[in-house]
Amino acid sequence: LTPFGESDYFNDERENVRQKVNEWIRNNKMFDDVIDFDKAVRDIASPYRINPVYNSGDNVHLNDKGYCKLASIIPPEKLF
Repeated sequence: LTPFGESDYFNDERENVRQKVNEWIRNNKMFDDVIDFDKAVRDIASPYRINPVYNSGDNVHLNDKGYCKLASIIPPEKLF
């Protein structure tokens, strides 16, 4: 789950749930592989929010650069 800090939806409880879900996804052995969208677009200085370069302005959705970043981290062999 990508960050949404500083949005109207953000609070500590929701961020805690987001972190727990991402941790489960990253460490669960049910999946063959994981592509970490959170890691790709989060702000390194404030990981609870989207990197400003990728933020559409509402602090929830990515802009075109953000979606291009997500696409760029998907290995081509995983597309088919």
